[in-house]
Amino acid sequence: MKLNLAKELAALEQMSVGQLQQRYAEVFGETVRSRHKQYLIRRIAWRPMRCC
Repeated sequence: MKLNLAKELAALEQMSVGQLQQRYAEVFGETVRSRHKQYLIRRIAWRPMRCC
């Protein structure tokens, strides 16, 4: 599967902080207390990729 980082970043930028917190929970499997939008975007976008 090819990841299009530019598209993902654009989609993350459009999300609210609450939506980003929800997405973070989906990606990492844990809740996050931060409400800093750019921090959440960076963490989600640069998450460690799982292979196989």
